[in-house]
Amino acid sequence: MNAGAQGLLPPAASCESLRMTKETRRTALAAAAIFLLFLVGWIFIPGLVLAAAEISPWLGVVVAALFVLTFPAIFWLRSRHNRRIEDKVD
Repeated sequence: MNAGAQGLLPPAASCESLRMTKETRRTALAAAAIFLLFLVGWIFIPGLVLAAAEISPWLGVVVAALFVLTFPAIFWLRSRHNRRIEDKVD
């Protein structure tokens, strides 16, 4: 007997629930754009870190850390902004 027949798995989602709304499409596009920008940034970051490290090794560490920490920070700021917009609408 399969797990779905025993009620262990949730029922299959209907096609209506899988359609993208305007808001989910905008969110997906923004996330994709941010991801692509960071993907391109990964190409240039080694040169930037090495250039900064020639000035000071600590500066190289700071540049690398800022680049890595910026990725989650942007998503955090975007979610915070969206939450404020939703609070104004309610």
